[in-house]
Amino acid sequence: MESTNTADRWAAVLATAHDLIRKRGAEGWSLADLAERADVPLEDLQAEFDSEWDVFRQVICRDEERARPVNPSLTPTGVEFEASTT
Repeated sequence: MESTNTADRWAAVLATAHDLIRKRGAEGWSLADLAERADVPLEDLQAEFDSEWDVFRQVICRDEERARPVNPSLTPTGVEFEASTT
């Protein structure tokens, strides 16, 4: 159960980071801002992520994974996407 809680915690952190990026831009926030908004100790973020850029990259990777085609062989005009549950 611990790993699920940890995964949920970091998923929530990335969702908060995504919100910060949308509202402030890629360079308009800091790890301290994210820690405060996500209610996570700054030290925990610094242990998990190397920098703001690392968080940004993780958000992009997460979003790309969510948007991956159900059937990659379809042409761009007929691409079906999986529905995100989060």
